[in-house]
Amino acid sequence: MLPESEQHEVVEIIEPQHISAELIFSLAAFLFAVVMWLNIDNELRHIDGASIFRQPGLWSLTAIYGMLGFGVFNLVTCVRRNFNSDVGASMVPELFFWVKSIEYVGWFLVYVLIVPKLGYLPATLVFCAVLTYRLGYRNAKFLGISVGVSIVVVVFFKSFLQVKIPSGAIYEYLPSSIRSFFLVYL
Repeated sequence: MLPESEQHEVVEIIEPQHISAELIFSLAAFLFAVVMWLNIDNELRHIDGASIFRQPGLWSLTAIYGMLGFGVFNLVTCVRRNFNSDVGASMVPELFFWVKSIEYVGWFLVYVLIVPKLGYLPATLVFCAVLTYRLGYRNAKFLGISVGVSIVVVVFFKSFLQVKIPSGAIYEYLPSSIRSFFLVYL
């Protein structure tokens, strides 16, 4: 028999304290799966006469049906847990935390919008430095590291992987002798 302190730890692993907001997350995930299921006919092709394993949407269908099945199971579990127990963390702080995390979606959207204007290298340098500052790493050491990581990422993606990323409109103002280098590699 385990000591009481270890029993408590085992119970926390097997049945962790739930958060009431998980019900909202489960419902949203399940509704997303339902929307995907309702759009199967519009989004997936079906080849008449081909076996199920030769259908182009096989794995998409598998994923959608898996989302529906596991979503139902998760939703039922969350509903039972929330209505059968008064124990659990408050929903409001958890929902507020989710809303706060949407800020980073906004950062990424701004980044996507400025890449065609500034170019991949300048946009990535600015984005990484500003985001590093926003996260609270405000000294020169961390800002320098973020600039270094930015340069490595850009060179890796553009030069080694040869990913086609739109060149920035700002590159048109560069002297012609270095403009082509920036267009191709940065």
